[in-house]
Amino acid sequence: MQIPDILMIIAVILIFALILKILKVSLKMIIKTVINAIIGAIVLYLINFIPNVNIEINLLSSILVGTLGLLGVLITLIMSMIK
Repeated sequence: MQIPDILMIIAVILIFALILKILKVSLKMIIKTVINAIIGAIVLYLINFIPNVNIEINLLSSILVGTLGLLGVLITLIMSMIK
């Protein structure tokens, strides 16, 4: 994972948190969502160390992981296996 990939994931997380704040979502929900997204990004990074698994970290996977967390990682993993 390169620096631009990490910055893209951070940007998606921050934009999502800003949207939640604008929509008056509670701070507890925002923190829970951000933590979920960070854990998802870390898991996505670690999955790339598994042999024969190569998940591209692009805008789509960053949005999925940033909004859905571990579920987003699972969806991205399934999409990469279908290719």
